Amino acid sequence: MKLKGMRSSEVSYLLRRELGPIRDWSDCLADMRAEKTDIAGLRLLPLGVMAAGCGRPIYQPASVIEFIKEVRLLIPEARKGISYQTVEVEIDLLDERCWKHRKAKPVTIH
Repeated sequence: MKLKGMRSSEVSYLLRRELGPIRDWSDCLADMRAEKTDIAGLRLLPLGVMAAGCGRPIYQPASVIEFIKEVRLLIPEARKGISYQTVEVEIDLLDERCWKHRKAKPVTIH
């Protein structure tokens, strides 16, 4: 049977756009696939894996849309149109080490 499918990167983008930043959606999808998390008891799982390449998960668009609707009903703060979020940090820009070794300290806002 031929169906339209969505890669997890597209699903993650759509979830962020439609539900906002209530989760890190890429990590959340991976954790749902591993049965480590859910959202208010809801879990979005892939339809299958792509046969070509590394066997990446593929999602059915209708399932994604239904998941969005159900999350919106259960979690009022999940809504579309929320802009990107930033955090204020302090970091030494003159530090020439690899990014992994440069520590960014969160700035406490009073």
